[in-house]
Amino acid sequence: MTDVKAGRVISAANLTGWTDVPLRDLLQARFQTEVLVDNDANMAALGERWQGVARQSSDFVFLALGAGVGAGIVVGGRLHRGHRWYAGEISRMMLDYREWPVDFGARGYLESRIGASAIPERADARQIVAGHDPDTASRVIFEAAREGDARAATVIEELAVFLGVAIANLVSILDPELIVFGGGLSHAGGILLRPVKRVVSRIVPNVPRFEVSALGDEAQLYGALYSASEVADARLFAIAGRIGSQPADADDRTSPVLPSR
Repeated sequence: MTDVKAGRVISAANLTGWTDVPLRDLLQARFQTEVLVDNDANMAALGERWQGVARQSSDFVFLALGAGVGAGIVVGGRLHRGHRWYAGEISRMMLDYREWPVDFGARGYLESRIGASAIPERADARQIVAGHDPDTASRVIFEAAREGDARAATVIEELAVFLGVAIANLVSILDPELIVFGGGLSHAGGILLRPVKRVVSRIVPNVPRFEVSALGDEAQLYGALYSASEVADARLFAIAGRIGSQPADADDRTSPVLPSR
């Protein structure tokens, strides 16, 4: 969670010690330049809106499904960050009311079920991923399922149920046009998305379009570049405005050419 206005990281569940970190101030002091800080899922959503599969969509949700589980929410063409910057923190979404008093820590209920570190902990997954690098565990399971491994198919079916129910809850509230899948789980492609869509269709009538991120692991980078370009444009327009309000010099110097959006 990131307070964009203050430039502070409120909390990063998968980074030890990252609670209330004044990241903007630290980086500005180090690099002596203006710094903007935002949530990675939000940046990925902007990236997809700018150069990815969401270019024609004003209402969509980007799902970041990897080490962490989060969402970037775009409503009416604008990022929705929430009153306290918590919008999109779906890792804490509770899908079983009977477990409401359980302490799932910083990961939250949903991330404890479908996060990258949680998947190999499943009973059906342990033997499949034994001996493999934890960072590649999800891909190993997906490949095993494609090759017909029944245990891997069971793991994916369980993931599809948790993810499908979570998406159905988002759809019932936001009614988005599009759901964009990003992060490690998105590499599963149709083998995961097909059962997820089946689950969503069973719960809500207004099923949105499903797409895998066109930008892959660089979606966040594209969003950051877009944000930086917007700041640069604003500066140029401000400079142009000041120049335009001043009396013309004797040599009538040409105003700078400004990029258009």
